Amino acid sequence: MRSYIVVLVLTGISLSAQAGTDSSAANGPRKGTMYYTIKQQGDRLYKQGDYRHAVLHYKRYYKRYPGEELLSLMSECYWQMGYYDSAMSYMVKLQNGGVLVQERMAEIEARRGNYDGAIQQYGTLLSKAGGAASDKKPTYDARVAGFNKVSNMYRDSMDWNLSYLSLNSSAHETAPYVYKGRLYVVSNRLNSEVFPIYKTMRPGQFHYVQQGGSVKDLTTRPISYSDEQSFDYSLTHLPDLTVRTSNDSRTFLPRLRKRKLPFHGGSMTRLFEFGDLREVVGNVHISEDGSTLYYSRIKSKKDGGDGVQQLEICSSRNRNGQWGRGEALNLNAVGSSSFHPFVYNGGRSMLFVSDRQGGQGGLDIYQSDLQSDGRWSEPLNVSWVNTSSDEFYPVVFGEELYFSSTGWSGLGGSDIFQTSLNKTQDEPRNLGYPINSSRDDYGISFSGKDKGYFATNRYGSDDVLGFDFRKKYVVVGGSVIDGKSGLRVAGVEVLLEEEQPDGSWLAVDSFVTDYKGIYKLHVRPNRSNYRLTYRSKKHVMVKKQLDTYGISVSREEENVLLERNAEESAEPLGQASSAVEANNNETTAVRAGSSVGLSGQVLLHIFDKKEIDEQSKIILNMV
Repeated sequence: MRSYIVVLVLTGISLSAQAGTDSSAANGPRKGTMYYTIKQQGDRLYKQGDYRHAVLHYKRYYKRYPGEELLSLMSECYWQMGYYDSAMSYMVKLQNGGVLVQERMAEIEARRGNYDGAIQQYGTLLSKAGGAASDKKPTYDARVAGFNKVSNMYRDSMDWNLSYLSLNSSAHETAPYVYKGRLYVVSNRLNSEVFPIYKTMRPGQFHYVQQGGSVKDLTTRPISYSDEQSFDYSLTHLPDLTVRTSNDSRTFLPRLRKRKLPFHGGSMTRLFEFGDLREVVGNVHISEDGSTLYYSRIKSKKDGGDGVQQLEICSSRNRNGQWGRGEALNLNAVGSSSFHPFVYNGGRSMLFVSDRQGGQGGLDIYQSDLQSDGRWSEPLNVSWVNTSSDEFYPVVFGEELYFSSTGWSGLGGSDIFQTSLNKTQDEPRNLGYPINSSRDDYGISFSGKDKGYFATNRYGSDDVLGFDFRKKYVVVGGSVIDGKSGLRVAGVEVLLEEEQPDGSWLAVDSFVTDYKGIYKLHVRPNRSNYRLTYRSKKHVMVKKQLDTYGISVSREEENVLLERNAEESAEPLGQASSAVEANNNETTAVRAGSSVGLSGQVLLHIFDKKEIDEQSKIILNMV
């Protein structure tokens, strides 16, 4: 279920537009008949975001009155619920699906991990001249670029440690928020139970803010990447909302529902039990001083009267430990939704999400400032992060802006991105795997530097995962060999360079070979843009590419042979002039592949001495 945006019906398929072009509408049932009522109820549920029940009405209606409109509506319902295989099965039957359906088909292929199929679908869209497809070309290009370089999304995968929280359940847990050491989530679970609430008319919006407990006391377990397979299938019956007949069983056919078997959600306490704070849509945010709470709710009056539910941002004041009645903010716009508020800059600035007119398409992030009269300024579009697709769940941490998007290069679905708050960064950076996956990942919240929580539906229903980020390094090393004598050479500088996006090379580490001719360097795993440069006054410089993909522990590279310079190659090894200078100005030469030593120490002949003692002769005979 794509519960990160409840208001996605606004960006979906227009019922009135489809009905006006579908021939089946003219040949449909007469008003007042059973099938007329089934379709009417399905449309009402669809507008309310109750796709789970709407699709059952549409499927029953479609068997009697098939047509393009019903195919579109059923595919849209399954798309919104996250049942992508079912959505695709109806999309492929559409004769005139249009740009939106082709976009959805491309994204379904990405969610399946079939990036070649996604690239092909977007290629078809890019080949079309003019129209909506050309307006979205930058977004299509970004998606294709990401799918072509999926391996780049795994570069930092070893830096992240994820944990599965015991508070997760077979219901939906979303929008994690850390405030003063406590974690809050929004969930549609029953109070103190792990099963979801399915309210007949508005299940999508029936969410409570739940208190998950102190961050330090939260129970977690490490994520096993086989967890995605950990499901059992249980039969559930869905209620029949059609007009009752004499032979009506009041239920549709049983339907399989995924439920995570190994995980047992812990009980949580509701933060708000009464008033309009019970049914919060999206996240909540509390001001730094704890005096004001910001949240989103369904508008009490439906703009336009078409039955589509829209959202507005409200604030509630804390009076004597109790939150008062919420008041809608002046930054809300008529005829559109505003939600996902995040207040920063000491409560003087707010980021939020809206689908209002004048944006860049889909859902955009806006910014507004609190004025001296207590009203919010005219919102400004945060244009450098918005695309023709959707951007949502903005979060500020330090000087960085984090948000989720379906428009930038990613792994499929919505991914979490990072950029500078003051637009000093060229383009947003994808946080990569395993924070992001081919499904929907969103709603990041920090509990400290490089640690926090985020929401994902990669395991079926929406869950909250914990993360901890620490840069991982592994050690690679090897030995440098003199090409003529076969002896290891000390004092050779080994330079580690990393290729930059502009093609230049940046030195990131260096090492001078020790008395054994050995070097060790700290490198980042999953990199293919490293280069090793070996430099010595007596030898020809050598450059060598270094690929660290798949390296999780330290390893030793192959020996590197250095050929002597022309003026050095004529001199016999053993003279001071042919020796390689070591860090301590003493020069050593040890035969490659040998190990010499006494009482844990290596004894070597120092070439600027005329004679060696008897002890060293014994050791050198072992070489």
